Amino acid sequence: MSAVHSWPGHFGDLRLKISTGPVVLFRVRHLLSATVGEGMIPLPGSHNIRPYQTTWPVYRGDKPVAFRPDGDSGRHLVPSRNYVLLRRFSAKEERRRLTASWFLDGGGPPRFLALQNHIIYIYHCNRELATAEAYGLTAIFNSTLLDRYFRMLSGSTQVNATEIRSIHFPDFDRVAAIGRWIEDSGERRPARIEEVVYDHLGIAPSLRDSVRCPA
Repeated sequence: MSAVHSWPGHFGDLRLKISTGPVVLFRVRHLLSATVGEGMIPLPGSHNIRPYQTTWPVYRGDKPVAFRPDGDSGRHLVPSRNYVLLRRFSAKEERRRLTASWFLDGGGPPRFLALQNHIIYIYHCNRELATAEAYGLTAIFNSTLLDRYFRMLSGSTQVNATEIRSIHFPDFDRVAAIGRWIEDSGERRPARIEEVVYDHLGIAPSLRDSVRCPA
């Protein structure tokens, strides 16, 4: 994918941090709840991450959806702030390896999140991610072009932080410009957002056709 290789740097150059969610379910069973109640903390997993949308809670029988904090649970929590979330795992038969959503902090409770270790979360090293930056990063990760590129680099169905840090990536100004368009337009249709990503990144029409976003 020469178009991706032409991007000026790597993801690791953007002063972003990428980490794996700290909650390993079988280790904290006593702190998990299948219902949401007062004082509980959201427990997003990979099933909550859909392209351009973090959906929580999603009730699935007796599966946990919330985390009950206690005096020793701080190491399992992350501050509530603007993040980009990626699924760590996909099935071999799935069309995509990279699936991303944004999580935007609303400024109120809850002050923390309990992110499962099936999630990778992205944030800025020394400041809050702007809303437009979170939107733009999510859009690029959801593009079919980057998904195809990532599949060429990794034959695994697991996405890990080291691989993400090493991939070629556009400069942050263009990332934010894509995000501002999404923020201002309110557009959420994946195919339309993908066209905007390609417009901002100067992707040729012939290449767009070859990696056309699945319907």
